[in-house]
Amino acid sequence: MHQRSELLEKVETFQNMLISYATGVPHDDEEYKKLREDLLNEPTVKDILPRFVRTCRDVKQFWALMKQKSDRYQGRRLFLWEEFAPTLQALEQPGSPADKPVSDLLAQFDPEHIHQIWERALARRAADRSRPRGLSWKPCASTYWMKMVSPTRMIATYQDCTGSLPKR
Repeated sequence: MHQRSELLEKVETFQNMLISYATGVPHDDEEYKKLREDLLNEPTVKDILPRFVRTCRDVKQFWALMKQKSDRYQGRRLFLWEEFAPTLQALEQPGSPADKPVSDLLAQFDPEHIHQIWERALARRAADRSRPRGLSWKPCASTYWMKMVSPTRMIATYQDCTGSLPKR
């Protein structure tokens, strides 16, 4: 929870810095770049930041965007508040900021295909249990194995005839 509050504070600091810059207070370009880089390197927040954070690489690009959005300070403030609202809400809500992206990714999996792989794994396990103990059995061709790590996570593992991983 401590890390989450630090991240929320960092996003709010960045938003406030941008608002002050958009309303005429000069800021150091290095400070902008540092905060921007920190946020873009944070996996839990980088995909929910406003698009312009990814596209405006320095203060000059940000200023050009602000002049384009509004010629008044209030219009610029409103734009920035609206753009940062989803990010701040995601950080303030219970759970993890990664919940939605992970759920969206899991929704892309084909449940029928995963079910087929799971059925083959169960059949293989049953076949292995029916073999007498003490016999070592290895596949004769290179194969991929699916390993159930948790009810929602499977890992594919490659194994060749010798049981070693492939060289990269």
